[in-house]
Amino acid sequence: MAVIIRNLGYTGSNETPDECHYTVRINQDEIATFVHARGDGLAVCLQKASEAVAAARDKQAARPTEFWTKRIREEPDAPYCGCKD
Repeated sequence: MAVIIRNLGYTGSNETPDECHYTVRINQDEIATFVHARGDGLAVCLQKASEAVAAARDKQAARPTEFWTKRIREEPDAPYCGCKD
C-alpha cells in the first residue's frame, strides 16, 4: 500500500502566498485534501494530512460506503456480520 501526500500547487491567495493545496492518496484512491503553508514545515503538513484523513473517515462512516453497497449487490447471501445462521 502506498500513501502519497501530493502538493497540487498554490491556493492563489494573495493574503497567504505560501499556502498550497495537498491531496492524500492511498494507492490510486484520493482520500482527503487539505491546505498547508510550506513554511510551517513537514511536521505540520503531516498533522494536517492526518486530520484531513480522520475527517474524511468520519464523514464516510456516517453513510454506507460504495464498497459495501456494491459487495452486498454482488453477494447478497454472504454473512457480512460474521454471524452464523
